[in-house]
Amino acid sequence: MMWATGISSSFLVCGQAPGPLTTVRRRGFTLIELLIVMLIISVMIGAATMTLKRDYRDLLVTEANRLKALVALGRDEALFQARTVGLRFSDSGYEFVIRGERPGVWRSPGDRQFRSRQLTKGVQLELFRQQVAIDLGDDAGGEGNKSPHVFLLPGGEITPFQAVFSYPAKARLELSFDALGQATVVSSEEF
Repeated sequence: MMWATGISSSFLVCGQAPGPLTTVRRRGFTLIELLIVMLIISVMIGAATMTLKRDYRDLLVTEANRLKALVALGRDEALFQARTVGLRFSDSGYEFVIRGERPGVWRSPGDRQFRSRQLTKGVQLELFRQQVAIDLGDDAGGEGNKSPHVFLLPGGEITPFQAVFSYPAKARLELSFDALGQATVVSSEEF
């Protein structure tokens, strides 16, 4: 039987008067609930950190694969068109060039596939020929007077070189090209 007293209805539990067996509403979180939330947050932060670390390496692998594919395409172009194709590097990217009408003058091929390529922001490039570092700073002279760093010859040979892509203090990838244009990843490091 339910009975009513002058007690507020918020204290009534299933129609009973307050007493030693009544439950009181709890406020806040238990320690277990807080620990579970902290565990979930720490797992998410750990996953995000590992993903970001992989992204630096993936970024360098993407740049290296793009260069590898374009060198193969340039080598095929030199072979099929029976002309020398050059590859000129800079601090911020690289471009393919062909011989101009005058000796010693190089120009852009005007082909969309061989347009100038910019490196992804944050990626740095170093170039080596026969284990000697090549300065990629701005060359003196006009646009057409800059000689290529790498030559792709009509016979299918290329100037052997190493391209080192790095994301400072994060990851480094070294790509080596032999005289036949075959590319291999020499080393790959994450910091």
